[in-house]
Parts: sequence; C-alpha cells; structure tokens
Amino acid sequence: MATDRPEKTVLVLGAYGFIGAAVVRSLHADGACVKGLVRSQKMAERVLPDIALISGDLRDFKSAVD
Repeated sequence: MATDRPEKTVLVLGAYGFIGAAVVRSLHADGACVKGLVRSQKMAERVLPDIALISGDLRDFKSAVD
C-alpha cells in the first residue's frame, strides 16, 4: 500500500537482522528510499540484494558527533 509522502531516505540500523530485514522490505515495497547500515556487506547483499547498503559498526562511534 503506497502512501503519498515526499521522497525521503530512511536509514535502517541492523538492516539484515530478523526485524530490520522485515522493516527494510516493507518500506521498500511501500516505495520508500531505504538504506541499510550493516556490519557484514557480504551477508547483507545476500539478504537484501536490492537495497543500498552502508557498512559500519555502531560500536565504533564514541560520541554523538560520530
């Protein structure tokens, strides 16, 4: 069910996890521009082949600026 919303990008943390993957797929099916933050690019590409992925690990962030 597509909604009328301005084009915005949604960043999903933990995008290829159990809940994250369901959220990503739902947003993508609804027409949202979705990007996923993932630790393993290789695994994420298998689970979410049509989603833009950003590699990173939140544990590396030490302050709000990061």
